Amino acid sequence: MTPVDHPRTNTRAEILKLAEGLFQTKGYNGFSYSDISSVLGIKNAAIHYHFPSKAELGVALIRRYRDLLKATSGTFMKTGENPRAQLEGYLLFCAKREQTTDYICPIAITANDYMTLPKTMQDEGIKLSRETLAWLTRILQEGREQGVFTFDGYPADKAILIQGALQGAGELCRLKNPGAMDATTRQIKSDLSV
Repeated sequence: MTPVDHPRTNTRAEILKLAEGLFQTKGYNGFSYSDISSVLGIKNAAIHYHFPSKAELGVALIRRYRDLLKATSGTFMKTGENPRAQLEGYLLFCAKREQTTDYICPIAITANDYMTLPKTMQDEGIKLSRETLAWLTRILQEGREQGVFTFDGYPADKAILIQGALQGAGELCRLKNPGAMDATTRQIKSDLSV
């Protein structure tokens, strides 16, 4: 049976999975419903049934990523867990996602394409960035209070520096510099005395 011949059990999930890959390799403006429908062997109308507009699909993709961040690696983004384990989980998550030079972080996508994104996607991208920074700030603060991390300055400032460094390393990976993420995570750990 070809994909067109068999009945679909969860078209919405299939659309999201394929759209996520397109979103994270081409960016929001780099794919269309036709790119999805041709691979899945469905009509564009089937996509519109689940996501009436591309903006709604984009919001669903960013929300999916927010959920993924919260659910990944056991201790990652969990309140009350060891700050070092949470930081290690975050760095490992970023390193795994950046192992392919085709991957673009959703925070970077929303930042780079911000002016061309629908308002609902802009808002969702802001939430994703703020949630990540708030979590990282909390982890840095708790880690410093527990003597796990040592660093100068404010935890919120350090969180911005870390997120910015990881975003930049991801961009360098896309420019065929695969060692950028490893070098960045090593330096972050060194800066925190981990």
